[in-house]
Amino acid sequence: MHYIRYEYFSEVYPRCNVFKLRENTELQTYTLHESFPNIIKKSNEYPKYDHFFLLDESRFSFFRSDIFQEFTEAVTIQTLNDIIQEKITETKCIHNLDGIVVTNYIDTIFVDGEQKQFIIGQKGQVFFRLYIVYLRKQSLNMFNSVYGHVLAHKQVQILPQSFHTIFFLRESLKKENFVLLYITENYCKAVCVKNGFYSGFDTINLGIASLKQMYKDN
Repeated sequence: MHYIRYEYFSEVYPRCNVFKLRENTELQTYTLHESFPNIIKKSNEYPKYDHFFLLDESRFSFFRSDIFQEFTEAVTIQTLNDIIQEKITETKCIHNLDGIVVTNYIDTIFVDGEQKQFIIGQKGQVFFRLYIVYLRKQSLNMFNSVYGHVLAHKQVQILPQSFHTIFFLRESLKKENFVLLYITENYCKAVCVKNGFYSGFDTINLGIASLKQMYKDN
C-alpha cells in the first residue's frame, strides 16, 4: 500500500496532489491545499503505508563526480561504499552543505576502456559517474520534526519530482542534454539536464507574470 505525494511548490498557495494505492482497489486521487509541514504530519498518521514524497527541485542540491581509479583487486560492495562516502564527505565540505543525502547512484561504467553494466567484481582501470542528491536542511527539518530522523524510516522516500521522469527521458531520447518543461495554471518550470543530470531549473509564477504584464499594458 502506497501514498505518493506530488508537490506543486508555492509559499502562498501550497498544493499537493496525493495518489493513494491500495491492493485490490482502484487508484484514489485528491488534492491537499495545506502547508507542507501539515502534509508531512498527515503522512505520519498512516505508518503501515509506504510514503513517497516527490518534491520541488528547489528543496535539493545536486552533484555529479567522475571517478577514475585503478584497482588491482576486484571491486567489492565495501570498496564502492567507501568511495561513495568519501566523495559525499568531500562534496559536503567543499560546498558547505547543511542537508543530508537522500539518494546516490552510479552509471557510465568503463573498465580498461570497455563499457560495463556493473562495477562490483571488476578490476583494472575503472571509470564511473557518481550522482549525489541532498535534501536541504530547511526541508529536512520539517520531516525530522515529525519523524525524528526521517531517513531511519524505510517506508518514507524523498525525491525530486522530476527524478524518474528525467531518467525515463534520457533512456528514451538517447540524449543527455535536454530541458524538461512543466506548465500548470499557476507556474511554468524548466528543468535543465546536462550530461544526464540536473544542471539548473527556473520557475516563473504565471500569476505574478500576468499581473506585471497587465500593469505594463495599462
